[in-house]
Amino acid sequence: MALAGLWACRKEAPPATSGPSPQPASEASFFTASIGESTPEAKTSFSPKEAGGYSVRWSSGDRISVNGKEYLLSTGAGTQTAHFGPVSGDASAPFKVIYPASIRNSDSQIVLPATQPYADNSIPAWPMYAESSSNSLTFGAVCGVLKLTLQGTGSVKSIRISADQPVSGAAELVVDSREPYPLANITGGNGTLTMTMDAPVSIAEKKVFLFYLPVNEFTNLRITVTNPKGYSTQRTANTSQKIDRGKVTGVTLTGLAFDRYNGHRFVNLGLDSGLRWCACNVGAERPQDAGDFYAWGLLCLGRDRALLRQPLPPHLEKRQEQRLRQELRPLL
Repeated sequence: MALAGLWACRKEAPPATSGPSPQPASEASFFTASIGESTPEAKTSFSPKEAGGYSVRWSSGDRISVNGKEYLLSTGAGTQTAHFGPVSGDASAPFKVIYPASIRNSDSQIVLPATQPYADNSIPAWPMYAESSSNSLTFGAVCGVLKLTLQGTGSVKSIRISADQPVSGAAELVVDSREPYPLANITGGNGTLTMTMDAPVSIAEKKVFLFYLPVNEFTNLRITVTNPKGYSTQRTANTSQKIDRGKVTGVTLTGLAFDRYNGHRFVNLGLDSGLRWCACNVGAERPQDAGDFYAWGLLCLGRDRALLRQPLPPHLEKRQEQRLRQELRPLL
């Protein structure tokens, strides 16, 4: 599935179904998959904007996991209701279904990947879940969406999102009595998520990037944007960002300038060469800090000038001697 554009919270009529009619089944050789909630936010993927909101459509090649067995979309690509046939044998009722099949770890656990593909104002695969005792499936979202709008100089090659709480990794599907569908609750992860573009994306005008995230309230949400030359810029949210199931949380960053390289901040001194210089000394965090002190031939560094006047420890003195002999060998 694919979701694109911006959407509004508006009601929609349930999609009409066609094809095989729902029936109880101990085993099923096909499934009819539709979306249960009426708002577009709950659907699996976002496609181009229609009538003031976003529409969601199944896509060719979509796969669902039914009790661990994969089913492939057979008909219904480009529509909101599709039919799936088995790839690896028929599943037996009751059916626990996960979309997309690639994120299934077990019937009650999924893995939210640490990398998500970029699609123009779109989410290619929106994690969903369904349970049924028949071959008629009604899906609901298990994650929320972060809608990131960027504007600045140049173009974007990658975006990394991190926070105090993990945004990717193994997630339990937890039942909440207040919700019609389970929530993805991460039980282990590294707290980072990266989107890499196949080709640079210009942000001279405002550009939307969509990520799906687990349901949580994220503190110290950090967004690092990198351009094709490897320069980056980072912003940190000064308030917590809450992600709700099936809903969209928007964050807008404007005036972005790529002033970091390998984590270091650089400034443009206006040189004809275009060479940028680091904004502070090596080892310093602020321009007014001294940073590290060095001496010729010294293999260690320190923040205290007095350390440079002290004799080297024996093991470092021996290493320094070996290094000097190696450097002087061509001159002897």
